[in-house]
Amino acid sequence: MSVRVEIIGDGSFNKDLRLGGYAGRVYIRFDGERKDILSKFNGVMAEAYNPDDVEMMAIAAGAERANELLGKLGETAGKVNIYTDNKHAIAQYALFEEGAGDHYRAYTRSLRKMHKQLPALKAGGDFNMDYVKAHVDDAEATPLEKLHNTVDRKALDVRWKAQDHIFKPDTIGSPFYGVIIPAFPSADQKHDLKQIAYAQAKQGMIARVAIMGAMDESKEPHPFLEGVRMAAKEDGRDVNDLLRQVSLQGDDNSRGYSSDSSTLDRVLLRHYAYKTSDDEVAKKNGRVPLNLESTRMRHATIASRVVYGPQDDTKSQHGTETGRLEPASQYVLNLYESSRRKTPVYAGDWMDFYMGEINNVNYSRGVYNSLKAYPTPEAFRLHDPDAKLRSLLKETVFGYHATLEPGQLKQILLSNAKQLGYGPDEDVFNAFHNAVESHFKHGPVGLLKQCNKNIMALIEAQRKSPEIAPPSESQKKPVEGSGLRLEAKEERRTLRLGTC
Repeated sequence: MSVRVEIIGDGSFNKDLRLGGYAGRVYIRFDGERKDILSKFNGVMAEAYNPDDVEMMAIAAGAERANELLGKLGETAGKVNIYTDNKHAIAQYALFEEGAGDHYRAYTRSLRKMHKQLPALKAGGDFNMDYVKAHVDDAEATPLEKLHNTVDRKALDVRWKAQDHIFKPDTIGSPFYGVIIPAFPSADQKHDLKQIAYAQAKQGMIARVAIMGAMDESKEPHPFLEGVRMAAKEDGRDVNDLLRQVSLQGDDNSRGYSSDSSTLDRVLLRHYAYKTSDDEVAKKNGRVPLNLESTRMRHATIASRVVYGPQDDTKSQHGTETGRLEPASQYVLNLYESSRRKTPVYAGDWMDFYMGEINNVNYSRGVYNSLKAYPTPEAFRLHDPDAKLRSLLKETVFGYHATLEPGQLKQILLSNAKQLGYGPDEDVFNAFHNAVESHFKHGPVGLLKQCNKNIMALIEAQRKSPEIAPPSESQKKPVEGSGLRLEAKEERRTLRLGTC
């Protein structure tokens, strides 16, 4: 039985992103002895070198599909015709036939794949790679040129869908949410992290988490991981079903954060580099440089994998639009204290940047409803020996800031602290004095923040000093004569979802 193979392919290229899309068709023809077979293919090529690179990948993908079909049929092609509008690809294969090997190292990936797949098709002896004119008006085009126009439009569509996913990822139905958190969180962060992790895990949500910095769980379990484990234990689930750790160390280059392979991570990085580069010549030629071994780039990759999920470079070459193994996160939380620079450096900075680029993924979406449905267990509550003082400071500042002068407010704050057993001494007086004098004009929020910072730092220092004992419960007296409620309720610490 005579078997003919016809392959037609085309590619589309975005030089700014170095992103390509390709598409094509494979025909297995049996000259009427049996029904012909048609197979369509398409794929995405991240970090493509230029348009020729994408065109050669289209040929390679078509040859690979043809070899798969022939293998299943147990047949060998007697005649092969490959049609492309790329004369460079034809020339490159001719050089290969002449023994020149990989003529240009820049095209190694596409060339190698093409040179790996095409010889198997040549086994029958009659092999041709032919040129077809592109972009011919359908009214004047031959049937082959019309077919090429169809394939060309499909390649363009594949590339645009990939780009659209990068900046508008489809998260509908995604069970994932992304978190970037510090290895050593503060006391406030510990409560927040445990609360978030527990509530989300109880819903069955999967955390894709990057823990920034070296962490040793043998000394102290991380609160976020602890929250997930507790929820998993209560529900009889495997903790690994609810947790995907992107990294344990943000500056560890051995974990493949910036690999040498083709990555969609690099598309995001290149987009940033292109937008921020001042080198117009580089922009014009699509050659904006990236230092993929830098700490900045590694952190960028970590952030992208938290948002988009892990990646499979081979997957993007086989008809998929993203190359991601898992859907993008529905929302992300950044509780890592980043540098807050205009230029992203650390993973938290990059998270902020990506969220500015992505249109339909938001910070904290769905978290509040989860926390309402699954409040943190009592066992997670942090013991706060200074809860009454914190509450009283808040009530006093917000209650009297608008009606009292700084000196009057200061006296009330000092009186409250004294009656709760803090002071009086010169250090306490100075802490309140400095807070009120320097931050009164900043409004109640700014003043309260500074009071908490000054007073709580002083209290912590006193507790660490062997010469000064903290106030005992017997020393603490009920608040009288301040005009405030005598019993300040201990407020549950609220969730702080801002990007620290």
